[in-house]
Amino acid sequence: MRFNSRISNLIFLTVLYLGIIDQVCAINREAQGILIHQDTKKPIIFGEIYVGKEHQHIFTNDKGQFTYTKSREQFTRIIVRCMGYATKDTLIDNRSVGPIKIYLSPLSFRLKEVQVSAEIDDMGSATIIKSMAIDHIQASSFSDILQMQPGNLTTKPNLSEPNFIRLREAGYDTNSSLGVDFEVDGVSQSNDASFFTNTNAGVDMRNITTDEIESVEIITGIASAKHGDITNGKVIITEKRGETPLSVRLKTEPSSKLVSINKGIQLSNHWSWNISGGYLNSLNDPRTTLNGYTRLSQKNKWNYKKLTSETLKSFFIDLSLNQSVDNVKSDAEIIDGTQNYIKSRYTNISFAITHKIEKKRGFLRTFTWNINSRYTNNYREELKSLVSGATAVSISKEDGPSEGVYLPAIYDAYQTINDNPLQLNASVNANFYKKSFGMIHRIQIGGRWKGQKNTGEGENYNLSRPMNVPNNSQRTVTYPRILKDIPMYQTLSFYLTDDLTHEIAGMKIKHQIGIRGGVILGLSDKYSMSNSWIVDPRWNMTAEIYKGDILGKRSSLKLLGGLGIMSKLPTMAHLYPNTIYFQYQTLNFYSQNEQARRTDFWNQAIDPTNYEIKPSVNKKAEIGVQGRIGKTTFQITTFYEKNNSEFSVHTIPYNQKVQIYVEDKDNAPISTNKKPSLEQFSTQNISSNYLISNYNNNERKVKQGVEWNVSLPKLNTLNTSIRWSGAWFKTHYDNYNSDIKSYGIIHETHTNHIYGIFYNSENRIIQSLNSQLRFHTHIPKFGMIISTTIDNRIYSMTQTLYHDGLPDYYVDVNGDTNLYKDEHSTQLVLKELVHNYSDYNFMKREVPWESHIHLRMTKEIGRHMTCSFYANNIFNIENNYTNYHGQVISRNSTPYFGAEIKYKF
Repeated sequence: MRFNSRISNLIFLTVLYLGIIDQVCAINREAQGILIHQDTKKPIIFGEIYVGKEHQHIFTNDKGQFTYTKSREQFTRIIVRCMGYATKDTLIDNRSVGPIKIYLSPLSFRLKEVQVSAEIDDMGSATIIKSMAIDHIQASSFSDILQMQPGNLTTKPNLSEPNFIRLREAGYDTNSSLGVDFEVDGVSQSNDASFFTNTNAGVDMRNITTDEIESVEIITGIASAKHGDITNGKVIITEKRGETPLSVRLKTEPSSKLVSINKGIQLSNHWSWNISGGYLNSLNDPRTTLNGYTRLSQKNKWNYKKLTSETLKSFFIDLSLNQSVDNVKSDAEIIDGTQNYIKSRYTNISFAITHKIEKKRGFLRTFTWNINSRYTNNYREELKSLVSGATAVSISKEDGPSEGVYLPAIYDAYQTINDNPLQLNASVNANFYKKSFGMIHRIQIGGRWKGQKNTGEGENYNLSRPMNVPNNSQRTVTYPRILKDIPMYQTLSFYLTDDLTHEIAGMKIKHQIGIRGGVILGLSDKYSMSNSWIVDPRWNMTAEIYKGDILGKRSSLKLLGGLGIMSKLPTMAHLYPNTIYFQYQTLNFYSQNEQARRTDFWNQAIDPTNYEIKPSVNKKAEIGVQGRIGKTTFQITTFYEKNNSEFSVHTIPYNQKVQIYVEDKDNAPISTNKKPSLEQFSTQNISSNYLISNYNNNERKVKQGVEWNVSLPKLNTLNTSIRWSGAWFKTHYDNYNSDIKSYGIIHETHTNHIYGIFYNSENRIIQSLNSQLRFHTHIPKFGMIISTTIDNRIYSMTQTLYHDGLPDYYVDVNGDTNLYKDEHSTQLVLKELVHNYSDYNFMKREVPWESHIHLRMTKEIGRHMTCSFYANNIFNIENNYTNYHGQVISRNSTPYFGAEIKYKF
């Protein structure tokens, strides 16, 4: 025991001694430097600097000075990244004496090298797009930026309707965008608490402004465990902070006009203020104002930074206001002189406070806390003129019989909707750094509380003047409800990640290992997911498998891979659907004399809540290679994703026994000025079938594909760099919800319905193969860059998989569900439930190759003005083709132009 104790003491003293020696050596290797503006020769404050192989993260102070630790080799590599400046990667001779000076040049097309294309991250399949690339494509909304994503093509902007994101998918459904979260400077743009505006469809990208963006990261692969409540990806937007010149941007297109202004003011050595505003007006057709979209935005960001010898303290206060107006009007000269219209107004106010502490040394490197709130007012107003005939409606919410009212023959229906989601967030994050056993650990631990509530009044309209005229005596309807009465939706989540780096035989290997857990707080015990934790494990890896020379050029090859689970919780609309009312008109006694009319209804309230609903869970895997031969770089990634629990709408047959009233031939009521009584009619008990819908997890989706990026070295004689990217996507949509075919059975006094129930009948495959070839011609002497993009839609195909058209089950007139057998397809009534498909239904719908050429030019005039111009589809190859019906399809896309001027003071 004594021997073991001595050994332990010896080991402890040795480790302590080595640690002290290492610290002393580190102090002796310390050196100073200063970061300087290339043109003004002024110091650059709070610039970010990465030192050495381990990328030691340090900052300049309020005088532009920094202290770094020299490497043990002859040179120390220093990488400087500063907002608004070109990145500088340099080697510093460790023998130099005195403070080193590093000069940074502001971003400009007069620099020798500029980056106007997307960059590819090697961990988690992420695309990074910087501000200069965004400026060059002249984006009006975030949807314009997506053309730089592999597999996406340049499209004509359409701001007259919501723009939703789609990642790694050949087709589209609402789950595509619902499973992607947008985060702007730490504030989620989630729409999960909305009941009327883009419900269950994700974020409308029109509302995201682009002029303040410094960089965008689009994660399409397996995201870090830090990012949750997603299935398809994450978009992280970082906006500009700190001192920037006053910038005014004017843009014009045939269908839209944009004005924006922003400025970053250095208030003191520690405080800065970024202020920006913008206006965008778009018309679907510039020849008319009947369909338009307008966006107003204003943002304020107050930033505080203070650097001590070991610590950088940052404090951010963000306040932003965004408003958009989406109007659709009809022509009063066409519709009976009545000006029908829909007015939609979106107002968003967000507020955030972030405190961040960053240390140069020690186990704890970064500690961050953030609280933010986001309030949205979605207001909709609609007026329309309707023709009803002698249609009756019920205005009762009580179960059982009630008297209804007849609608006027022609009436104006007016409705307002106040849909006001409120989102509250509180998060904390800590980053740790540890070296042990030749491995470097960068550990993140964090958690988030999220509360969502809708504070709106919901719909408001006159029940006796409904917005839609019922078309039969049997119907299901919903009535207005107060949205603010719905309880708050609260979630709690935690995560742990370790970015692990080590070397084997001189080859560097990185792992990103993480786990995330989340739970819904306060959810009723009626729900099966109440008090259940959702756990998402995730893993990403890059391994350097070759490093050397090929054909005399420095080369490397990395293997990329990842596995993970990403889950999306149900939205408030999924958890708290509105009550459905079944209404059956039991009496319809109509008279020309309004006083002698009478109509009655049977009402039945139904709760459509699916208490078995669960999160949407996507399982993802990918593998790829990333390489470099000289200045040629390439990356190829293949992926496979499977989600067996996507959200969908399920149709359910119901049956109700109803007592109706029929005229008695011997005691028929006589039309007078008096309303008839029910005693004057005979009664009859009938059975009535009807349908309702609710939410479930019965949609299945499988996504697979290949993405590639190839960047060739610059052709110096032409000053042109070439980049080729593209993707093949194959998406299999398999909706296991019941498809219903109805057939009416007409009786003497009423009509009932029987239903054919089809499962797995909506089974289709969509494929696409797209590529994009970009030529960037950069002429630094003139401060000009010209980009030519060739979009190739090489192949696209849609196919519905075979189905025999026979129902799996049928519902008879009594509401009983029965197995549908082959012999039923020849019976007189039941054969009407069969879908009679032709061979054309299951043929491949293929569209052949088409190519489009787009041109973009940006030119700096002097040191303050930049002019840009683009011409989309200036040339195309779109040959006519014959479709599967034998029809000749003629294709002809029209060019689209735009220009802008940006002035920096």
